[in-house]
Order: sequence, then C-alpha cells, then structure tokens
Amino acid sequence: MESEDIVHGLFKLNSARYAYGYYPLIWDSTLASYAQFNANQLGYGAVVPDNLQRTAVYTETSATCVGQPQRRTFETAANFWLIAKDRPNREQMDYYNYHVIMDPEANRIGCGLSYDDQKPCVFHTVCMLSS
Repeated sequence: MESEDIVHGLFKLNSARYAYGYYPLIWDSTLASYAQFNANQLGYGAVVPDNLQRTAVYTETSATCVGQPQRRTFETAANFWLIAKDRPNREQMDYYNYHVIMDPEANRIGCGLSYDDQKPCVFHTVCMLSS
C-alpha cells in the first residue's frame, strides 16, 4: 500500500471521526501485516472468517484496471465505508464496516491490499483496528 494512499485514507476516516469527537486513528504496521495476510487470502479466493473482530473489508471491481480505485485503494475503501450505511442498496456488511471504522474506542489501524488472482481488475482492501 502506497504511503500517499495511507495519508489520504487516514485523513478521510479521521475527518469523519473528528466530527463525532472520536480519537484519530494512527497507522499500526503490525495490524497492517495481519490485514495484509487476510487481504492475500481474499486475493487467492479464500473467504475472510466471520469471527475476525474489528476488521473491515472492501472489494471493488474496476472496469479499466487503472485510476484512483487502483492507486488509492485504502482511500477508496474509506470513502465507501463512510457512505455505505446510507446507500439505498446497502447490505448488512455495510453497517458492520461503518461501525468498525467508527468505533469510538479504536485508535490504531492497519490495512492490506491484494488483487484477485482469478479476476482481473478486482482488488481487496482489509483494515484491522484496535485500541
């Protein structure tokens, strides 16, 4: 994950958290390593276990394999997680992911990125949070 993507993604999440008076999230490289492992599993076709707590997952299919979603995957995921709960076609996971990233007690985050090895232009972003 590129450092610019981390900066932009954290800015998006921390701006939203600040509006609610929550602690800012600080990047944690250990959490990022765990998240990268889970992102790699998704890229190889595995399913992220349901029992992973404080974990938000975002999968996107990009039509062109280029552009912002491919360069700034964490920022793209953060944008989606912040608005997904209000979308008319939302799913239960949208609520879950929103509550994970907006957990008022969380103060650390680490994310991982992988591309799907079977489907071109599909990427997975996994973020893990802790306090």
